Amino acid sequence: MKKFILAVMVLASLVSCGKNNKVGSAVGAAPITGVTNQIILNNPAAAALISKIDNPATGFGNGYVVSGSSNQTCDSTLGGFIQYCYSSGNTSVQNSMTWNAYLATAGIIFEYSSGRTVRNNIDVTVASQQASLREILNRATSIQGDATGTVFYVTVAGGRYVIDTRYAIQMNPSGTENQTSREYFLQAH
Repeated sequence: MKKFILAVMVLASLVSCGKNNKVGSAVGAAPITGVTNQIILNNPAAAALISKIDNPATGFGNGYVVSGSSNQTCDSTLGGFIQYCYSSGNTSVQNSMTWNAYLATAGIIFEYSSGRTVRNNIDVTVASQQASLREILNRATSIQGDATGTVFYVTVAGGRYVIDTRYAIQMNPSGTENQTSREYFLQAH
């Protein structure tokens, strides 16, 4: 009988080996990003962008709204395909607000170089843009970030996207290009 009890105890301890008895908790868990593209998952630029997409209130919209032509920087990237202007946020930019602060006001319309307009919170929401940007990343064949970690260039089959996190997430991608067209963000009003 002693041998039987000893055998049952050994068997019970073997069965419990490797078992994690901790109760699962959402505290400290990584957010579910919805990005499954193995080509970019180990890319540091992609990881940074995914983190910003998961946390759009802090990851996007911290660039300054440009009003007029002073205190702005204009850029052309990817062989001249994207053209846009933004405020640098230095001390010479007085009485400026971030895009996030600007979007807190009502009735904003985004205008793109193609003439397309998008009404904030009517045609586009934060959740819809998160889903859209994740879908772009799931189709990506490559991604690279700029030196500041604020602008990301995503290549997909047949096109390219610029995701500029200085702008609010609702305004992104701030530039697109495919075989038939080019478009970039111009202004909000």
